[in-house]
Amino acid sequence: MNEFLESGQQVVERIFKEFAPELEQVLRNEIRRKKLVDSGELLNSLRTQLQQQAEAQQTLLLGFANYGFWQDRRKFVKTDNPPVFLKWVESHFEKFGFVSGYKTGREPIREKAVSRIAFAIRAKQAQQGFIPKGRTWLYKKFWLWYRDMTEALLENLSEEQIKALLSDAKQQ
Repeated sequence: MNEFLESGQQVVERIFKEFAPELEQVLRNEIRRKKLVDSGELLNSLRTQLQQQAEAQQTLLLGFANYGFWQDRRKFVKTDNPPVFLKWVESHFEKFGFVSGYKTGREPIREKAVSRIAFAIRAKQAQQGFIPKGRTWLYKKFWLWYRDMTEALLENLSEEQIKALLSDAKQQ
């Protein structure tokens, strides 16, 4: 391994380690700003991880709860019942006094009752022409962070280091 490749890898690793916590913090702040902290699960699920792929490849991974994508979408798909909506019904289940489809005095199966309530609310929303809007929190902030991180890499890597890193990536 030549010295440019080795020193370039060190620079990439240093920049990734420097910028990864910043990405988590930026997204945590955005989640709070958009008031998406109802249960705290999305906030607590944010993770970044620096992973060495091959001998010379560094990868920065970002992970969060699946329903974060639902929140980020412009609008929910009408026919789906996104997990975030089911979670809300589940967390407020005791506040619902009646579940349609069950005879009085018959104890409903909670999972089915939650699903029925969620679908009933969604059907009523669709009937009234209401489509819940997503609250974007991910893409804009992520790409701003990505731009800054890329600029830092370009400022800290020499042309020879960049060529060595690209050449090595093509070989793998």
